[in-house]
Amino acid sequence: MKLATSEKKIIPRRQELPPAYFRDGAIYLTKTETLLKQNSLFGNKIDFYDTTGSPYVNIDTPADWDEAEKILSRCAE
Repeated sequence: MKLATSEKKIIPRRQELPPAYFRDGAIYLTKTETLLKQNSLFGNKIDFYDTTGSPYVNIDTPADWDEAEKILSRCAE
């Protein structure tokens, strides 16, 4: 049996689990060479930027845009 966390034994409490992250799609930085030669957004090396606690809005609707403007105006104060 192989555990999803790569641990040798089952971790009895969630507080003992290693940190976990998910891709929110906020930022993708990709070299043109990676897109053209590997036909990939990710290539062979990936990294992350932790946005926990950062003001963040995923802009999909006009209401999202309004929320982003409110956040920016608060940051400028």
